[in-house]
This record gives sequence, C-alpha cells and structure tokens, in this order.
Amino acid sequence: MKAGLLITFHWLFFYASIKYSNISIGVVCYCLTSFFTAVFKPLIDKEKFKISELLLSTFTLLGISLIFHFNTSYQLGIILGVISSAFGTLYTIYNNRLVRHFDTKVINLYQMIAGTLGLGALLPVYLLIFSADSI
Repeated sequence: MKAGLLITFHWLFFYASIKYSNISIGVVCYCLTSFFTAVFKPLIDKEKFKISELLLSTFTLLGISLIFHFNTSYQLGIILGVISSAFGTLYTIYNNRLVRHFDTKVINLYQMIAGTLGLGALLPVYLLIFSADSI
C-alpha cells in the first residue's frame, strides 16, 4: 500500500506541475527520474554509487536549473515536477522489490486501494484550501 501512495503522490504532483506551468515543464521534470534513481537506489539498496550514472544524470539537473533560473514564471511548476519525479522514482524502486515476491494483480489491487484512500483523505484538506467554487 505504501507503493500505492507513492505513485498517487507522483501523479498528484505531476498534474500540479502541469497546472502551475505547462506540459513541457512537467515532462522535462519527469526526466529527473534518472538522477533520483542514481541517488536513491544506492541509498535504499545499500549499494555503492555509480559515478557514471550520477555524472550523466546531472546534465538533466543542470538543464532544469537553467529553465528554473531564466524563466521565473514556471518556478512553482518546476518545484512540483521535481517532487513528482522523486515520488515516481521511489515508487519504481519499491515496486521492483514487490514484483519479485507477489503477484502483480494483487500488488495493483492494494496500490489502487491505497491511492483511493489517500486521495480521499486529502480531499477535505484540498476543499478547505481551495473553495468548491474555484474547482
């Protein structure tokens, strides 16, 4: 169910990134998945860092930082997109572990239930922040 919450938050932040910037920014930020994988996977799996992966994925980070600094109107969208990419990476790492031990249909069922419950729990908070008239 934790992986279900991770993928739910990934999509939530991804679409928020698109809303506060545009589809191009959301997709460019999704490219940071390789950077986060190079950082998170060795930390989670207690492995050595691969310098080549870190160096190559840093180019993506540099490109996004150029966009971030030159076009200030997309900064919130970029921040949300980076968070989305981090959640997407964590989901991929944990889901990869799950599929080794469990049936994918059962995994998907629990992930969907967790995502639905997680979004359902966040809905009252969202409605407090944003009135129903602005939806």
